[in-house]
Amino acid sequence: MISIELAKKLILTQFSEYADLNVTDIEEQGHDNRTYRIGDDMLIRMPKAESYALKVPKEQEFLPKLATHLSIAIPEPIKMGVPSSDYPYVFSIYKWLEGRSANHFQLDNKSLENIVLDLATFLKELQGITDVEGPVPGKHNWWRGDHVSVYDKGAKEQFANLADNIDIDRVL
Repeated sequence: MISIELAKKLILTQFSEYADLNVTDIEEQGHDNRTYRIGDDMLIRMPKAESYALKVPKEQEFLPKLATHLSIAIPEPIKMGVPSSDYPYVFSIYKWLEGRSANHFQLDNKSLENIVLDLATFLKELQGITDVEGPVPGKHNWWRGDHVSVYDKGAKEQFANLADNIDIDRVL
């Protein structure tokens, strides 16, 4: 089980230069990882399952390449931890980004407009990157970007589950 004690132990054993920094709990975000703040400027992000851990090396490789093309800050990898007897997956130390999880926003129209504009800017910049070859499809990204046939079996299973609600022949 991932805990603040485990995070502290991993930091102590793998990144002793940060061992004297305070490690604090933060509100859980998403379901792939557990995150704790390290001091004022960093965080440790620990995948909850092997399938999520497969993304860590890709993040370490690609986020710095993408960041140079973006005007909006994205996570900045500092270190990558390795599996141990205490924790079976690779994990990351990232630079802390100030802000709040969008899951906790109370949005008015002006706030929503600002988010939409920031998102549009980010997506336009991301799509404009031409000198970074992204990762090939694989287990690390659930085959995203691969041929649609990769999803054929799973899609047909889901259609069968919805047989009482949809016209399967028309959907196919």
